[in-house]
Amino acid sequence: MTKPDFGEPDNMEESNDMASSKPGRSSSRLRRVQSSGGKRGRRPSRVDRDAKLERSRQSARECRARKKQKYQLLEETVAEKEKKIVVLREKLEKYKNFCQLMDNGEIPVDIHRSLQADEALAVKEAEAAMRPSTSKSTRPQPVLATGVDSSSEEDSD
Repeated sequence: MTKPDFGEPDNMEESNDMASSKPGRSSSRLRRVQSSGGKRGRRPSRVDRDAKLERSRQSARECRARKKQKYQLLEETVAEKEKKIVVLREKLEKYKNFCQLMDNGEIPVDIHRSLQADEALAVKEAEAAMRPSTSKSTRPQPVLATGVDSSSEEDSD
């Protein structure tokens, strides 16, 4: 028969080691021997593990969906910005042509009409930016400064 191990030394040599050592060490040896039975706390059941795995999977699905939505929003924003860039480049080219004509001493026929149309468009964009937007974007739209008061423009007509 084997005798139970209560942390007591089997022979005299171990007992001398324990007696000569500090009291804290001998008690730690006792604790180590007694605690060798297993881990503390309750072991999670299969149902708990499965529920945790399912929560983790659901969280990962939601994260992927948020990421996909974020990238779609970014792609839409990029497409809008690219369209605006094209429009601005066309305007720049038009104004370059106007400047070249004026440098040559000619006054472009449609310069006045073009400037008025651009100013009216800028005013509309500024007014739209000040209204609460119903678009997908939650960011405030920039307000374009026209440099001309719209009320004075109506008086001059």
